[in-house]
Amino acid sequence: MLFHTYSSMQAHRRAHDSAFMEIQHCRMAAAAPLAEIVATDSLRHWQEDSLYVHLDELDAFFSAYGAIFGSGVYNNLQSGPIDPYGVNYFSPDQVRKIFTRLQASNALERDVLAAWLQDARGVYVLGI
Repeated sequence: MLFHTYSSMQAHRRAHDSAFMEIQHCRMAAAAPLAEIVATDSLRHWQEDSLYVHLDELDAFFSAYGAIFGSGVYNNLQSGPIDPYGVNYFSPDQVRKIFTRLQASNALERDVLAAWLQDARGVYVLGI
């Protein structure tokens, strides 16, 4: 299983491991400045509706999804491929493009990610 979910923080703690990359919905207002959206102070880790990719599965994730996600915005406002140790933000427009590339792919567990992206107004990939 590539994508993990947890119904509560207690369930997450029972996994006995915190080495996860978190894929999280952006909850910021659409009109918020980009610098605020990617600021580490604006982020709340370990959301119950997030998808998690375990450290041991990062190679499989990047192999399947690196090109599908493409470039995101880092918290220093630069962009590039997903940084597995930092903040990566994908705007609503980028999410639509991700969804389109995802639908055209045969990526592992793509239906899980596609269903999760349906209501996304922006997405963070938060590194380990």
